[in-house]
Amino acid sequence: MSRRPNQLKSIPITITTTGAIKDYLDALVATGFYGKSYTEAAERLLAQSLETLVKEGRLKRRSR
Repeated sequence: MSRRPNQLKSIPITITTTGAIKDYLDALVATGFYGKSYTEAAERLLAQSLETLVKEGRLKRRSR
């Protein structure tokens, strides 16, 4: 079954980090739960962290 197209527009962002962080992201990718690349793993971690902050009330949910 194919996935539906993403309804939200994606925009690129650039971050700079250390080799150690990239290695950790690669290790997460190897688990099979964090995407197919270190960039996907970073996006998923960021999204999860933001969702946690919203649930804790430390960040306001933005309207769409």
